[in-house]
Amino acid sequence: MTHYVDVVALGWVEGNLREAVEVAKTCLLNYQVRPGESQHLLDARNSIHSATGALRLCALEPAALLSDEIEQVLDLLGNGSISGDARKLAMTELAAALEAIPAYLANVRAKREVTPGSVAKIVNDLRQFGGRPALPEEMFADISEAEERMIQEDDLLDALRQTLQQLMSVISFLSNRNQQICSSNTELVESIVPSLQQVSLQ
Repeated sequence: MTHYVDVVALGWVEGNLREAVEVAKTCLLNYQVRPGESQHLLDARNSIHSATGALRLCALEPAALLSDEIEQVLDLLGNGSISGDARKLAMTELAAALEAIPAYLANVRAKREVTPGSVAKIVNDLRQFGGRPALPEEMFADISEAEERMIQEDDLLDALRQTLQQLMSVISFLSNRNQQICSSNTELVESIVPSLQQVSLQ
């Protein structure tokens, strides 16, 4: 299923997104020169974190997943969980991931639709550094379909609630009606009993 993007909304934030990516790239370059200064990693993470929120506001979930993973790897580098040759590889993968975000935005703007593109592979490459399992490609391809299924399920729940309300109204009506019938029968019996008593006395 195709999920079309609001290019107007994207236009409002695209400049800030690209700027956030450039800031993160600069921070990574500074960290490569001075790997002992972890503040560069923190600055890069903060910049990408702001981009993640903007991407989700524009409903660009594949790119938001990518920026999420970039944040995760930056955290792992910052706390020393990645070191040695793995650190060099992580830096290379991060550089590629940062380049992928503006490329993805350009692709979305050109096609005016959200597609997984090459994001899935890059996301899963980054997930390897945390020892996390790869995400299935269907998760990227069927994001809009999943959203539609959620909407359909919400519509079904609303319909069930309305049906339940109608059923409760019918039950309430029948209950009141039964009470009225019982009340009428009671009045009828009360009016007949004296006559029957008189007949029995005679």
